[in-house]
Amino acid sequence: MGWKEELLPASFRGVPFSVESHQYTTGRATVLDPRPYTDLPLAQDLGRSERHFRVEAFVLGDEYFRARDLLLAALESAVGPGELIHPYFGVRVVRVTDGGVQVSETVKEGRICRISIEFVEVDLQRERPRATTTDTID
Repeated sequence: MGWKEELLPASFRGVPFSVESHQYTTGRATVLDPRPYTDLPLAQDLGRSERHFRVEAFVLGDEYFRARDLLLAALESAVGPGELIHPYFGVRVVRVTDGGVQVSETVKEGRICRISIEFVEVDLQRERPRATTTDTID
């Protein structure tokens, strides 16, 4: 089986879309601590950086308005993190970043809406608040 056959169909919160390209950003979170009378700072490792997924998505066809509107509604939803099925990285729990959605449509191309989306992977266990004490007041 070739690599193209292994790609997954992309979706966010169950709304499908096509992917033209993507970018993945990660690394190590560090804090630089300058020291007096030295030329190099101390670098403190804080663990893995957050994982960002920039997806260049599109919806297309004679009825693309409906697909565009469904995808935008899913991206703008305030119900917390959602499930992204990324063609290359599989299932991820993500949030859309602030200002992370750009929409582009042109008359020249027609029948297509391009949507650039930035997601950040989140820890679902830490997303939901948990009680640390029990309320015993009646």
